[in-house]
Amino acid sequence: MQHAPTAHALFDLLSVYKDNPSLSDVKVAVGNKEFDCHRLLLAAASEFFAAAFRSDMKESREGKITLENVDEEVFSTLLTCLYSGKYVLTDENLFDIWGAADMLQISFLILQCEELFSERLSPQNCVQFVSKVRHISAKAKHTALEFTARNFLDLSVQLQKDTDGYTIQVTDTSGAFYSTFHSQLGSRSRLVTIRYMNEAFALQENGCLWRIKLGLHSSTDIQVTQELSLWDGTVSLNGAVLYNNQLVIVGDFPNQTEISETLDVSLDGVFHSVNKVLFSVTNQKDSPGVILASIPKDFIKFPTKA
Repeated sequence: MQHAPTAHALFDLLSVYKDNPSLSDVKVAVGNKEFDCHRLLLAAASEFFAAAFRSDMKESREGKITLENVDEEVFSTLLTCLYSGKYVLTDENLFDIWGAADMLQISFLILQCEELFSERLSPQNCVQFVSKVRHISAKAKHTALEFTARNFLDLSVQLQKDTDGYTIQVTDTSGAFYSTFHSQLGSRSRLVTIRYMNEAFALQENGCLWRIKLGLHSSTDIQVTQELSLWDGTVSLNGAVLYNNQLVIVGDFPNQTEISETLDVSLDGVFHSVNKVLFSVTNQKDSPGVILASIPKDFIKFPTKA
């Protein structure tokens, strides 16, 4: 009794025909190389090729299709996957293969890329992953941004390093960025936001001040960049507000009483009319917190003249 060949055995037979002119019926030109391929296999795996072969395009009639913006080595790796069934993804080629698979609409390979992406996403690489995946997959970009947001407070040093002269793009699709900022990035005692004109600023307990530049429309990209560090060490923040050309920061500041004006920090280029930073000390355990960077005026201890 004869048994049907296994999928593994079929791929072993099929792999012989990779880039083999025998029985090939189409050439795919990539860079300076032409690959001998088989329409049936390409059309079965790729919506891009299926549509091209069904159309009356000149390339389809002449039996040659030219691909732009695809690397020869990347396309050869794709063919290895299609003709042999082998898993071809590595940490090094993930984004190159993903970009080509997305362009050619190879759905099973896109799924493999998404799975490896999720497995490899970590606090050490999430900032870079946002940049690499942004033009490939909106879904993966959102995943990386959410991960970055959840780990924002722990990523301060890494973000400071990676954003030197570079901007992280964050997509605000909810239209409620400020209301979600706290829940994603930490409790209000650890991070506060400050509204200023068409921008916002996030202040961390370690003194890092981040500029959040809003887009002109909802659901547009906003920019997050680190401006400066206001102090060393950590404090428990309750709030911050711009008032009378001053940045007033409310919190529990160890070894300080009432108001401290000792900061030697220039705010030029950050807040146009603000020329002073003041600390307002409070030991309230149940502070009202900060919603959209506004706090009750009676909660702020403004300095009094001697």
